[in-house]
Amino acid sequence: MSVFRPLAGRRIVDLTRVLAGPFCTQLLGDWGADVIKVEQPDQELAMIQDIGVHHSIKRKSLAVDFRRKEGLRIIEKLVADSDVFVENYIPGKLAEYGLGYEDLKSINPKIVYASLSGFGQQSTRAGYDVIVASVGGLMSITGDADGPPARVGVAVTDLFTGSLMSNAILAALHHVESNNEAVWVQSSLLQSQAAMLSHIGANFLTAGIDGKRYGTAHPSLVPYQSFPTKDGKYITVGAGNNRHFEEICDVMAIPELSVDTRFNSTGNRVINRQPLIKLLSDRFSKKTREEWETLFEKIMSNFLEMGNILQSPTESFKILANEYTAFEQMWLRTFYAVALSSIGMHIFAVITCLFTLMKHSKGRWYSILLIINAVLFPLIVGLISSAIIAGVYFVLDWSMESFVVIIWGMGQTILLFIMSMCRLLCTL
Repeated sequence: MSVFRPLAGRRIVDLTRVLAGPFCTQLLGDWGADVIKVEQPDQELAMIQDIGVHHSIKRKSLAVDFRRKEGLRIIEKLVADSDVFVENYIPGKLAEYGLGYEDLKSINPKIVYASLSGFGQQSTRAGYDVIVASVGGLMSITGDADGPPARVGVAVTDLFTGSLMSNAILAALHHVESNNEAVWVQSSLLQSQAAMLSHIGANFLTAGIDGKRYGTAHPSLVPYQSFPTKDGKYITVGAGNNRHFEEICDVMAIPELSVDTRFNSTGNRVINRQPLIKLLSDRFSKKTREEWETLFEKIMSNFLEMGNILQSPTESFKILANEYTAFEQMWLRTFYAVALSSIGMHIFAVITCLFTLMKHSKGRWYSILLIINAVLFPLIVGLISSAIIAGVYFVLDWSMESFVVIIWGMGQTILLFIMSMCRLLCTL
């Protein structure tokens, strides 16, 4: 399977820290860009950046103090030969050191200058995910209905801001190609947070309806939440329409609920949320999560494919890891299988070598060369050919693994057999 690298050949100079900026450049790097991470040599700053270290994998990096002239010259040389410059310093700070938009535009008139901030380029206020999530309203709609505002488990405001900026950079690169001029793209945590509110924000702007906290539930769909099971774990189900609700009731062996006038439509289920949730909660508490998963898998596999079974982060990572390592396993299975196919002829070559030495010897050095030829040559041929066919298999993502191994193994066997026989006949 070929790797998607549309930004191959593009160079990114990354002066970002913490999370939003590093996540943005990580995405660009995943798409093939050459990302050069510029770190400050200060120990204190390095410690702050540890939170985003996992987003700096597979990047080139260097420590440069651009507050000094020598360091500034290094950054300028990098910018002169780069496509994108990404930073998330306090607005106006880099301009003090000669690294503002106008400064770098004069060095590279086709540079894409990308700035991330907390509250916009007009504010010098530093931005942190939890603060902006509070100011922007996300925490006010997150958490249990009768509990305090809650922070989302990961820094979604940071991550969403980085994702939006990566898209803006792609658009800016297209603009540079079309208009042959530099461009400055800007994004902030607060702007991204406001955009993230989606229909909650739209309801407030158009109808004055403020958002509320519903825990894992949904304001206009019921059921659409997590339920505790007998073993203390949780299962999440979501009925997006009446048919989904009927299927859930069938799986749970309570079909009467789907025809109950209190619950037979989306609107009625929202109105009668509390009694319906109580009935479903009582039912879910009768079986373990694994038992419920088995029932849903048999009758409603499409629900599981949409990820409605609530899993712990460890379980989710196991699933992702299994999917990721499948490609590696395909490559290794093919490599090992093809390599093993050469062992038979490798052994045969050694036997013919020994037989030749017993029948006809031309001295010690001749014997040593003959042994090396018989032992190493088939092994090298086998390993190289195994790597080549395994690589081809990985790139083309072939599904007929056994067929590939058999055909290649037969060809390799015939080739080594002919070489061994020639060696034997020539030395007898």
